[in-house]
Amino acid sequence: MKLVTGTLAILVAAFAAGFAAFIAAIPAPVSTQAPARHTEDAIVVFTGEANRLLAAMAEFETGKGQRLLISGVHPKTGHADIRPHWMGDAHRFACCIDLGMQAKSTVGNANELSAWAGRHGFSTVRLVTSDYHMPRALLETRKKDPALRLIAHPVPSSVIGPNGIPTDIQGWRVLVGEYAKFLWVWLGTLVG
Repeated sequence: MKLVTGTLAILVAAFAAGFAAFIAAIPAPVSTQAPARHTEDAIVVFTGEANRLLAAMAEFETGKGQRLLISGVHPKTGHADIRPHWMGDAHRFACCIDLGMQAKSTVGNANELSAWAGRHGFSTVRLVTSDYHMPRALLETRKKDPALRLIAHPVPSSVIGPNGIPTDIQGWRVLVGEYAKFLWVWLGTLVG
């Protein structure tokens, strides 16, 4: 019984220490860092919170990247639904924004990004997603396409406050769930 209790205590301590490291490693949103430079072939946003899309479109409107992929779009959503959020050149919107409708998860986003980048011959992509989601998004995408160079562009979320910790109990729940998913993917990369 002592062996089981000791093993369980070690596992809980390891999970807690890993969780603390995970929170500490969540990248600060780009808006709080130096302005992003144009260093990419294209921009990809993994859908979720609305501010992800707005941040990706703002970067694309400034002329960064040749194309923008919005990955994980609902199948009933079209360009007309997104157009009201675009403030840039109409031609750039019409020619160069792609809607990815196959992804239903972060794994699906990574698959969609990899296939799209391959079709267009892109080797460097700016990946836009929420701050807390960025570690797993990068891990899943690198697992799918290790040759693709990714530039992280984390955006502020409603989960993490300005002090770098969750804003409320729901935020803690989201982060624990995100850490568990990250840990699962990370362990999968070790054995696979």
